[in-house]
Parts: sequence; structure tokens; C-alpha cells
Amino acid sequence: MIEINLLPEELKTMPKKAKVNISNIIEARYLKLIVPFVVGVIILLHMILGALMFFRGKNLGSLNAKWVKLSSQRKDLEEFKKEYSLLTQDLDFIKKVSQQRLSWSEKLYILSAALPQGVWFNQMTLGPRDVSLSCSVLASGKDDLGAINAFIDALKKDNSFANDFSSMDLGAITKKTLGNYEVTDFSLTLVLKAKQ
Repeated sequence: MIEINLLPEELKTMPKKAKVNISNIIEARYLKLIVPFVVGVIILLHMILGALMFFRGKNLGSLNAKWVKLSSQRKDLEEFKKEYSLLTQDLDFIKKVSQQRLSWSEKLYILSAALPQGVWFNQMTLGPRDVSLSCSVLASGKDDLGAINAFIDALKKDNSFANDFSSMDLGAITKKTLGNYEVTDFSLTLVLKAKQ
């Protein structure tokens, strides 16, 4: 389409010339330099972080291998710690009991005096925390369980004996035949009391 402007020259509007903005040109030049620089820095950082992750992964792998190799030693150390703590507890308990100054001759006398007829000791074992008795009862027509209960009741009633033990536990009871006699075997565990 053709345009005809019939206005006189003074009144005619002239098309504006585009002003060249130098700051836009400078910004465009810097932008062309800054963008590759920023992209290069990001790529470089990415490569450095990747290398660090690679070496840290290798280091972690070697540490894990050492950890696995030391697992048997760790188990041995844990077992040693458990045994040491148990021994320490036993030692503390033995120290407390030894400070009580129990008269074992008196305890043995009370044990033998409390024995009903037909009951005898087979074995006596003194452990760090208890006294174990292995006994037998002759069951010649008598009530063997009654004799066992009478023995335990006699020990519990004697305060000078019972005060040094926290419990008296009856163990397994078994019957057997010795020659023409029936014998009942039983065990009794007397747990020592550590007084404060």
C-alpha cells in the first residue's frame, strides 16, 4: 500500500532514527563473555565435586574393608569387656562377703546339726556368690520329701544361718537304687547375701 503525505514539509513528521545505545552494546558484549565464564565455572565445580566424591568413595570403601577385617577383634574385645565386668562384679561381691567375716565353722556345724536322720551330704561347693550342696536321702519306707523339707525348714528357722543367705533354692530331685535301698538325691543352693 502506498502512502502519500500531502502536508507541507514543515508539518511532516519525520521517522525517528533509532538511537544506538552504547550501554546496551557493552552489556551484550559482557553478557557474551560472562555466560561462558559462568558455565565454565559451574562445569569446573562439578568436575571438582565429582573427583572429591570419587576419592571419598574409595576412601570409604577402604575404611569399610578395614572395619570388616577388624570385626573378629571387635568381637573379642566385646567378650573381654563382658568377662571383665562380670569378674569385677564378682570381685566386688567377694570383697563385700569377705568383709562380713562369716564363721564357716559355725555354718558347717548348723548344716550338720540340721540334718534329719537318713540325710547326708555328698558334696559341698563354695562359689563366688553361693554355696551348693549335693545331698542324698535314704527312702527306707519314710517320706523322703518330708526329710528334705524338714532339713530346709531347720536351716530357715536358724536366724544365725539364714541371715547370711538371700535364698535357699531346692534343685533337681532324682531317685535311684543303691543295692537294696532306694535313695533320693537332691541339690540345695544357698545364695550369699552381701550386706551393705
